[in-house]
Amino acid sequence: MVLLKMWPMQIWMSPVSRTKASHCRSVRTCCVCRIKDFKASLDRFVLRKDKPFLDVHKVQAGRGAYCCQDERCQEVFLSQQKRWKRALKVERDPLALKS
Repeated sequence: MVLLKMWPMQIWMSPVSRTKASHCRSVRTCCVCRIKDFKASLDRFVLRKDKPFLDVHKVQAGRGAYCCQDERCQEVFLSQQKRWKRALKVERDPLALKS
């Protein structure tokens, strides 16, 4: 990260926002640490059989959630059901909400 001193505020720029070609490459955000990076450098998870699975080739059908390759981020993402349900937009059971 680089700190740019611009009057009247300071702006933190990630490596993605500093590259010349950032406007023509897909940028995604990690669901856990919220760091923006290129799509190719993040892992994509999709929902299969009510659990998130790693989409190695990043081409499986369905909504995907991106997570950086940091082990801690992936552990947090997979261990917290609420987090991956929100990221993958899993519909809640309406009967479970009533009780």
